[in-house]
Amino acid sequence: MWDALSQWGILISLARAWRREKNAKLPRGNWWLPWLGESLDFFWRSPDDFYKTRFSRYGSIFLSHIFGSTTIVTSTPEEAKFILGTRHKLFRAKYPTSIDRVLNHPFWEGDFHCRVRKIVQAPMMPEVLKSQISKFDSLATWTLNTWSHGDHVITHAETRKFSFHVALYLVCSLEPSAESMKMLDDYECVAKGAICFPLNVPGTGFHLALKKSKVILEALDNIIARRRMERSVHNDILSSLLNSSDENGIKLTTDQVKNVLITLLFAGHETTGVLLVWIVKYLTENPQVLHLVKEEQEIVRQSMADDKQPLTWANVRNMPYTLKVVQETLRLANVAPFSPREILEDVEYNGILFPKGWRVQVYYRHFHLNPEYYKEPLKFDPSRFEVPPKPMVYTPFGNGIRLCPGSELVKLEVLIFIHRLVTNYSWHAVGADKGIQYWPTPRPKGGYKIKVHSHAHSSFSQEQL
Repeated sequence: MWDALSQWGILISLARAWRREKNAKLPRGNWWLPWLGESLDFFWRSPDDFYKTRFSRYGSIFLSHIFGSTTIVTSTPEEAKFILGTRHKLFRAKYPTSIDRVLNHPFWEGDFHCRVRKIVQAPMMPEVLKSQISKFDSLATWTLNTWSHGDHVITHAETRKFSFHVALYLVCSLEPSAESMKMLDDYECVAKGAICFPLNVPGTGFHLALKKSKVILEALDNIIARRRMERSVHNDILSSLLNSSDENGIKLTTDQVKNVLITLLFAGHETTGVLLVWIVKYLTENPQVLHLVKEEQEIVRQSMADDKQPLTWANVRNMPYTLKVVQETLRLANVAPFSPREILEDVEYNGILFPKGWRVQVYYRHFHLNPEYYKEPLKFDPSRFEVPPKPMVYTPFGNGIRLCPGSELVKLEVLIFIHRLVTNYSWHAVGADKGIQYWPTPRPKGGYKIKVHSHAHSSFSQEQL
C-alpha cells in the first residue's frame, strides 16, 4: 500500500522546488487525496474518457494523481521526444506498483539494463530472425488448425496462445506442451491483476495475480535447473543469460535470470496477442482492406512450391500492403498507449516544472489519433502509411533507450500469422460488438468471437513443429 505521508512529503519538496524555479509552473489539474487521487475515476471510466476530458479542460499537458503517484500526463511529440530521449539522470522507467509486484520487477537501470538489453536484443535482430521463420510459421499453423472445428473461436484466447509460444521458443527453446499451456493459463491471471489497485486481499485480481506469479517463477526455476543439467547447446535468450558475465566475470544469479524471464515472456506475448485480435477485427469490418490483403497473400502463396512449404524471408518481405495493415492497427488500436517514467531531478521544459519524485506519463494515443497528424484519425486506412509519418508522431514501440527490442519480431510473427489465416480460412464475427476492455491492454471485450471456415487447400502439417 502506498504511504500517504510520503505523498505529502512530495508536496513539501515541490514547494521548495517551486521557489527555486520561479519562472516555471506546474501544469493545471487535480491530485485530490494523497492515496486515491483520481484513480477511481481512471479505472471506472474508460481511460479514453478520462484523458479526453482532461485534455479538453487543461490542454496537452495536465496534472493528476493516478496509480498511487502524483503524475504529469503529456501528449505531444515534442514532450515525448524530450522525456523518452533524454539522458538517464532526468527520467527513468517506472511502472505502476501493481506491475512491479506482480512481475517481481527488479530495478533495471544503468549498466544492468544495458547488459540485459544487449542479451535480449541479439536474437531479435532481422539477420537472426530469418532463421526462425519456419518455426514461427509452424506455430501459426498449429494454432490455426483447430479454428474451424467448433461453433466459434474466441480470437484473443487463440492469438495469445500463438504469441506466447513464439516468445517461449525464443526465450527457452520450448515447444507447445501441457507445461507451456499451464504457464499460459497462469499468465492470464497475472495479466488481469497487472494494472489495478495493489490491494493484496483474497478475492481480488491482484491477490490472485501474485499467487500465479509465484507459480510461474517456480516453473521457470525448474526450466533453469533442467537447462543447467543439459549438455546440449541452445541458441536462445535463456542460454545467453546463463552464460553472460559482467566485466568482473560475475554471472547473473538464478533469481535475476527468473526476474528477466517472467517479464520477457509477459511482454513478449501480451501485446502481440492483442494486436492480432485487433487485426482480425479490423479486417472483418473493412472487407475492401481484407480483399487487398488476400490478393497480396495469394500471390505469395502461389510463389511457393506447394502449401506445405514454410514461408521464407523473401516471402515475408513481399507483403508491403499487409505491413501497412499492421502499422495502421498499431496506430489505431494503441495496444501500449503510454510510457511511465519517474522524474529523478527537478527539470523545466517549455516553462513547465517537472518536480523530482513525481511521475510523468507519455500518452501516445493522443497524438496517434490527432487530426493534426493523421487525416480522419479514427478511420482504419492502411494506405496512409504510403507516406512515412513525421518523426515522433508514430511511436507504437516507444522511443529512446527503452524502445521495444522486439519491434521487428512482432511485425514478423504477425505477418506470418496473417498469411496463414487469410490463405487458409474465411470467417465472420459472431454476436454484437461489446466495446473495449481496457486493462491490462486495450482489446475487444469478450475476446472477439468469430466463426471460421477452412479453405480446400491446407498449409504445411503440424508434424513440422
